[in-house]
Amino acid sequence: MGESFDIAIIGGGYTGAVLALHLLRRARAGARIAVIEPRADVGSGVAYATPDEQHRINVPADRMGVSAAPQDRFDIWLKTQHPELIGDGDPERTYVPRRWFGIFVRDRLAEAIRTSAAVFRHIQAEATSVRTAEGGAEIALSDGRKLRARHVVVAVSHGLPALPRGIPATLVGTPGFLENPWNVERLREIPRDGAVLIIGTGLTMADVIASLLARGHRGPITAISRHGLLPRKSGPASVPPGLDLSAWPSASVAHYVKSIRAEMDRVEAEGLSWRGVFTALRVQSGYLWSRLTHADKHRFLRHLKTFYDVHRYRMAPETYELIEAAESRGQVRILAAHVIGVERTAQGFDVAFRRRGAAADETLRVAGIVNCTGPKQKLSADPTNFLGGLIAAGIAEADPLGLGLAVDGDFRVVGNATNFYALGPLTRERFGDTYGAPEIEVQAGRLATQLAAVLTQENAAV
Repeated sequence: MGESFDIAIIGGGYTGAVLALHLLRRARAGARIAVIEPRADVGSGVAYATPDEQHRINVPADRMGVSAAPQDRFDIWLKTQHPELIGDGDPERTYVPRRWFGIFVRDRLAEAIRTSAAVFRHIQAEATSVRTAEGGAEIALSDGRKLRARHVVVAVSHGLPALPRGIPATLVGTPGFLENPWNVERLREIPRDGAVLIIGTGLTMADVIASLLARGHRGPITAISRHGLLPRKSGPASVPPGLDLSAWPSASVAHYVKSIRAEMDRVEAEGLSWRGVFTALRVQSGYLWSRLTHADKHRFLRHLKTFYDVHRYRMAPETYELIEAAESRGQVRILAAHVIGVERTAQGFDVAFRRRGAAADETLRVAGIVNCTGPKQKLSADPTNFLGGLIAAGIAEADPLGLGLAVDGDFRVVGNATNFYALGPLTRERFGDTYGAPEIEVQAGRLATQLAAVLTQENAAV
């Protein structure tokens, strides 16, 4: 029999780390908490593990942290630990390389571990499967070990992007074809004078372009997506006075869109930034999302999500201006298009694509292709991967919109077990916008308080 824990958190990126931090501060003395994470560090994950200095946070430092306490705010930590990173001294305009936020999270977690009366363990392995067992669950690990936990929190991401239509699976691993856009070292496989195709025009695309340009890339870069829209430029985004979206009554998604546009027009007319409306929307989107019908949620995802995303998930100003300059000199172009097919050639790849609304295909010859389409969305019963295995075992269910796992209002996973929870992006169908660190921070505090109370009750009952 392997080790036993009161709570096992599967996934040690930002989501799992901030939950562990809150649990360490709330749980009873002697409570055993494990984070199962194959990386050497807990707290960075994909987003904040990047070593590339060009990959910046897209939210100002003064809006990031691990709790509301001053010592847990990223901007205050920067002021005291690394003031040289703040630039002109204004945290509201500070967009540091993302790796620094990962360092900050690890620092705060380490302090929580040192001062907690609970016991913390980092299990450096991957969770491959879980089954219900007497008194909780049994978790199988990639190194052959098994451990037990009374409660399990799933805090993993969807994983690597799915291959877009038109791209054969045989290209995976081919030099110059980057199926994993976060492996920035592989950009070296693309000649500096070679043409590059990036599939996807979101924030990951922005990271890739910034990395290429920093490495001295001189060749043309084409980025395509269905709508060809770029994330907007980030900037000061204080919530306009008196704007409380939680007070809005239930309505259709069309009504909410009309009302949000009216608010954006109003604040712009008052000399404020439209970004403030999206700050309010980010913080309070759960209220509006919970009031939509299933049909309206589906309409949003099908017709409006792309437009929401480019306003909500904005680029750091430095990155935006870098890409804007590259567009102006003709090195970067953004197209509304989709891939029809790809063929490997001696020089790279021939890509057949079709622009939005066009009747004929075009061909683009490139030396490299980078897949930035975003994480896989649809989950299903599939024992070959961890999340699919949960669904196949009946422990969890995919949510009705296919965004992640079905959970109740207390983060409890819907399925045949009562001691499984999910946190972060996997809970979007229930809670709405749960991608950003500020939103996950709030979620983690709520769930930690809830689980700490459960552990206290269980201990009293023994």
